[in-house]
Amino acid sequence: MYQYSLTYYIELFTQSITKSDKSPNLTLRLKNLKNYFLYSLYSNICRSLFEKDKLLLSFLLCTRLAEFKKEINNEQMRFMLTGGVPLNDFLPDKPKNSEWISQKSWGEIYRLSLMEKFDALLKSFQSKPDEWRKIYDSKEPQNEKMPGEMEEIFTPFEKLLILRTIRPDKMIPACQNYVVGELG
Repeated sequence: MYQYSLTYYIELFTQSITKSDKSPNLTLRLKNLKNYFLYSLYSNICRSLFEKDKLLLSFLLCTRLAEFKKEINNEQMRFMLTGGVPLNDFLPDKPKNSEWISQKSWGEIYRLSLMEKFDALLKSFQSKPDEWRKIYDSKEPQNEKMPGEMEEIFTPFEKLLILRTIRPDKMIPACQNYVVGELG
């Protein structure tokens, strides 16, 4: 439904060159151009979007920029969109006192723990189910701190992946927080 021409983007870029803050320092000038163009692009496209689509545009801009900076890899993005695809029926036993974790969520936690950097996640769920339950039971789990060392280990996007496994119903406010934190 939404289509924009190349001419439209070229015009936005040209305006960015003339209207952004000037600087004799090349690095600063490039930063000013990038920031102005990103804001201009977002503002101009949002004027023609339905309200429900604005968060999606913001999230896509944010994740594309993070992919470009190598902060997000394809495997993580695929997990964000699908929750991982089960390749076999093997799942380790759920920890004691974890009846609150559905079988679907436990499968996603397990699949996420198989990804690079997330190997400590499964052990954390197994050793601290009560601390993870606090996040699960929270009215605003997207604002809760991760148990133990998990808070420092993961980037904001990686925390989104973890929240997706526990509370997929809170992904919209979590994505809003992510965009605000990354783009302002």
